[in-house]
Amino acid sequence: MNDKNRGASRPKAQRFAATEKVSFRDEQEKERAAREVKTLKLRALRLAKEADDKVRAIETAAQAATAKGPRAKKKASPKKAAPAAG
Repeated sequence: MNDKNRGASRPKAQRFAATEKVSFRDEQEKERAAREVKTLKLRALRLAKEADDKVRAIETAAQAATAKGPRAKKKASPKKAAPAAG
């Protein structure tokens, strides 16, 4: 009689174990998806910040260039005449 009870409980244990595996896998999949979403959000924020920094750097450089004013052109030095060959 003990064997009958043992045999009857075994499938329940196996079903429970299988259910636990499925729920564990589901939980892992949910955590992985949450990590992926977080990573994508952080990547988007980082790229936006880098783009903003780049725009600010360009604006700062443009302001610095206009603040200096137009550069004075160097006067061209008179070229020496080449000695006549021959």
